[in-house]
Amino acid sequence: MVWAGITTDNEDITFKKIWLDPSLAVDLNYVKATAHSWYVNISSYWRTANGKLNWDVTIPADTKAVLALSVTDISKIKELGIMQVK
Repeated sequence: MVWAGITTDNEDITFKKIWLDPSLAVDLNYVKATAHSWYVNISSYWRTANGKLNWDVTIPADTKAVLALSVTDISKIKELGIMQVK
């Protein structure tokens, strides 16, 4: 799960709180992975094209997640094509 960046919080092994921090390797164009637990399924799918990163994540409604984003311009972060960062 390292390349996809899915890890559980050290204090909660049930995946009710997760961290998403993908390892963006220069020689990879995409990574797609799903973490399965007794309670939830969490997926991370990132891909790069034309100098842009697209990252699709699936997080269940009853799960807390921290997404790590490395950007130089916060206005470039969008959800469904719409800027969501305030």
